Amino acid sequence: MMNKSRNNSMIIQKKSLADMVAEQLRQQITEGVYTIGDKLPTEPELMKTFKVGRSSIREAVKLLVIFLTILKIHT
Repeated sequence: MMNKSRNNSMIIQKKSLADMVAEQLRQQITEGVYTIGDKLPTEPELMKTFKVGRSSIREAVKLLVIFLTILKIHT
């Protein structure tokens, strides 16, 4: 993802693996892959699906919970 700063130079923002996994999970929820009441796959299943370690999955789930909490508050 790239943003322009005040002096019009390009800044490249890095995304962590957890950010990318959380983004994919949010997209799957938005697309209806998971609905209200559904459980997400287990950590080992998510690790295999996204090819990342347990710490990235745990952080992604934390980010997802924060996102969904904020979404619920604002709707």
